Amino acid sequence: MAMDVDAAGLPFLKNLNPPAGSKTVEELGEIAKIAGIPFIVKGVMTVRGALKAKEAGASAIVVSNHGGRVLDQCPATAEVLEEIARAVGDSMKIFVDGGIRSGVDVFKALALGSRCSHHCKTICDCRLWRCGRRRKVLYR
Repeated sequence: MAMDVDAAGLPFLKNLNPPAGSKTVEELGEIAKIAGIPFIVKGVMTVRGALKAKEAGASAIVVSNHGGRVLDQCPATAEVLEEIARAVGDSMKIFVDGGIRSGVDVFKALALGSRCSHHCKTICDCRLWRCGRRRKVLYR
């Protein structure tokens, strides 16, 4: 089970019914516990965010800036990946989403500490890359 947190701080989310928005470590931990299956937090872009996800009991994180479409001036995932990977070490899996356009980018992500990278060109054609092997998944 996964939760996308990269836009959680946007003000309009609090006006939804039920309200959505940022979650505390305790709230994320409760969600992870209720899920009863490995819990993944997507949208992590800082060491602090990664450590909070770890504290909440997440099994993995996805370093993602939502394709740079959520916040202006957001750094590229490759700029923050290595620091995040060093901070969490082997305590959780790290995936990366964003900035992956070719096999060379996949190797860069793996070298920077990612276990897996996502490469999406359109909503209907998503490729999942892992250690140089490609598996194509079509969503309809």
